[in-house]
Amino acid sequence: MELYPYQKRVAKLLRTGKSVILQAPTGSGKTIAAIWPYLESWDRQATDFPRKCIYVVPMRVLAVCRRTQIMYISIRIYRHCA
Repeated sequence: MELYPYQKRVAKLLRTGKSVILQAPTGSGKTIAAIWPYLESWDRQATDFPRKCIYVVPMRVLAVCRRTQIMYISIRIYRHCA
């Protein structure tokens, strides 16, 4: 899975311990940008990376949608890293 340049920058900031507030248009890959470094670090069982990510959405229906999307991303990461 190839990330967009801004997604790579977000991942780099998160890996260096920076907090990130990400705002971008709908459909621009914010979920992947926010979740990728966390799932990747969990997959490699990194101890130097936070174990929690707070992902806020304004409605329950969006939360359900994001949960499904995050599960899909985690499956792709697992296949990519395996």
